[in-house]
Amino acid sequence: MQSIIDFLYKGIKPVSGVANWIGMAMMTVMMVFVALDVTLRKLFDSPILGSIEITQFMLAICVSFGLAQCTIDKGHVVIDLFIGRLTARGRALLGAITGLLAFGACVLVTWQLVNYIFIIKEANNVSSVLKIPMWPFVALVTFGFVLFCIVLFVQFLEYILEGSEKK
Repeated sequence: MQSIIDFLYKGIKPVSGVANWIGMAMMTVMMVFVALDVTLRKLFDSPILGSIEITQFMLAICVSFGLAQCTIDKGHVVIDLFIGRLTARGRALLGAITGLLAFGACVLVTWQLVNYIFIIKEANNVSSVLKIPMWPFVALVTFGFVLFCIVLFVQFLEYILEGSEKK
């Protein structure tokens, strides 16, 4: 099973790394954009039209593109008060259970995002001020969640392998 895990990581790590860099670049652009909007609003009483919509779209990309890499890097919050008292096998079992639940929830969210893409594309949903079609941004968020699902699945396999090892 370790060879399957290694194979999956070999494929997902570069993709999630690039997605993470895109998310970080989008965060930088968003930061400059918001600063420019606030400056124009305060100094010249001339805000950027649709700035809230643009910021929302950029933020959605930032978050969804960073989820997989954050999970690979184990950058999430862990409360060690309880987990630290468990045996290695107990930690692996708990990790497998929570990993399976997280993976299941992520698959459901991804599935609904895919459905939502088709619904809003068919309805021609656009943003209210700039009239930007919304479906491409939902598709990008979906891509980020697909990466996240794959990483959660690989980590679930790691916990299964860890729990099944003879010590």
